Amino acid sequence: MIIICDKSTIQGLNADQAFWLGIHYRANVVPIFLTEVLADLHKPPPEGRTAEDVVAKISAKVPQLGAFPNVHHATLVLGDLLGHPVEMIRVPVIPEGQIVEAGGRVASYYGEMPESAAVRRWRKGDFFGVERDYARAWREALEKLDLTAIRKAGQARGVLKFSDFAAVKAAADDIALANGRRYMVFKAALDALNIPESYRPAILKRWKEQGGPALRDFAPYADYVFRCEIFFHLAIATGKIDAVRTSNRNDMAYLFYLPFCRVFTSFDRLHASIAPLFMGEDQTFVPGQLLKDDLAKLNAYYRALPEEVRAAGAMQYAAYPPLEGDYLTSRLYDRFEPGWREHARNPIKLTPEINNKVMEHLGPVLDAIERGEGAPQGVPRTETKDDIFTFTVDRKSDPEKKL
Repeated sequence: MIIICDKSTIQGLNADQAFWLGIHYRANVVPIFLTEVLADLHKPPPEGRTAEDVVAKISAKVPQLGAFPNVHHATLVLGDLLGHPVEMIRVPVIPEGQIVEAGGRVASYYGEMPESAAVRRWRKGDFFGVERDYARAWREALEKLDLTAIRKAGQARGVLKFSDFAAVKAAADDIALANGRRYMVFKAALDALNIPESYRPAILKRWKEQGGPALRDFAPYADYVFRCEIFFHLAIATGKIDAVRTSNRNDMAYLFYLPFCRVFTSFDRLHASIAPLFMGEDQTFVPGQLLKDDLAKLNAYYRALPEEVRAAGAMQYAAYPPLEGDYLTSRLYDRFEPGWREHARNPIKLTPEINNKVMEHLGPVLDAIERGEGAPQGVPRTETKDDIFTFTVDRKSDPEKKL
């Protein structure tokens, strides 16, 4: 189950709770999270601690097992507008892996991604100079962001008042739909999405060739981000979002990645108010405190298991949430992972025979990866997508924690 945690959630967990988060959920580590964490290098730290200590402590709680860094939303928006559709199917969008062919198998292989490597270094207090410069630049840019000017501009244009965030969202959707004024709104969308001028002729040409459709039909993900931007500006202009607190811009950025998760969790009150408006029926928002409390209950449950059970390692005895008892995680599995209870009651036992069979398939591919071999360039391939299996290998991760 894919989850997006904002910075407040990860900060709010202790080490044990963060561990169980990584066991039962697969984290989509979005760019704004990494940016916020890194920006703390130039934020005054609590008394008696250094900024490096603060960042290292947060980084240590980022899930390591099954965590995937998402491609930046600006890259996805541009690709969507240029005709490379973005699948919004509640899973992270990650860069293309290295294709490896060996032993009659084809694999898309991911080594340690740059973002994962950065978080691993941050845990040890190791920061590159370029990362420090980026952290400083981001914080300075945020301090210069004048949301008050956006509000005043909206008031000058006579922006309507809205009763609540739902009304703001409805107005944003109506503007983006652009009935009767699609060309004007389409060009406004390119501005709002910060599309570089060099790409605009090709995008407009493609749009006109398709008959000038609504943005939601032409580039659905770009349309989604555009609606988020309209919502933010309307909410600022009408005072629904505080124009003084510039960090609200960071909070909004998490919404760009909601199409790529099942669960979004945050301690932030603004997130609690607006995130559900941008989520589908196949998604849910979980307040950070509820998740924290549930992870604490899971920790107590697993620690009470017999020693001989725990000796097998958490990946064995906690492959699924508890079948009995009242646990939020179990309920989320019921909703988003149908059939998990049957699998939990009848787990596949990893016998030596099964392990040997798996290695017969993976062995040649792993050997090819170790040798640095990829698929031959320019050689036609006839396999279908179903013939390709994908996996990640992070040889630098810490060994599994025994609880």
